[in-house]
Amino acid sequence: LLGKIFGKEGKAEEIISLMNEAIKFVRNRTKEIPENQRLRALYLYSPRTLNVWGWGTAHSQIFELAGLIDVTKGKMPPPGYGQVPLETIMEWNPDIIFLAPRVWCRCTAEDIYNDVKWQQINAVKNHKVYQLPLMSSWSPEFATLSLFYASKAYPDRFKDVDFDEFYREFTKKVYGVPLEPYYGE
Repeated sequence: LLGKIFGKEGKAEEIISLMNEAIKFVRNRTKEIPENQRLRALYLYSPRTLNVWGWGTAHSQIFELAGLIDVTKGKMPPPGYGQVPLETIMEWNPDIIFLAPRVWCRCTAEDIYNDVKWQQINAVKNHKVYQLPLMSSWSPEFATLSLFYASKAYPDRFKDVDFDEFYREFTKKVYGVPLEPYYGE
């Protein structure tokens, strides 16, 4: 639609193709993972406020593309995000937790690892809490986010991939300049 509005249909098709290639790349490496071996994932916007983005949000869709199971599926009313008690997160017991970028949540994985209240959750016990770099799930970067999730969840399937380099190459093709993944505040 934006390609049509701005008279850039060719560039829009090129970007869509790049996104589809990235998603296909991830799917090809995760499609053979049996359901019972897929990691159960949670997107945590903030451990302080216990806000999660769950089933029905862009992140749950990206989880599926990355071969993950969203622990909130069927457990959160629309629109799929909100505040939940820590006890609920403990019941969901995710295998892997993705934290919102530091600029948004003002926290780090270390904050969770060092907080005694989180110690019974599998993701914390197994050191599988990851901070997202700053990127948009509502842009072409959606496709790179699927690689980020999948490479953290299943590193053995992506050991030949450098996410930061993939991101730089992808953004250069999409935006005309290579962007660095931003992990800071």
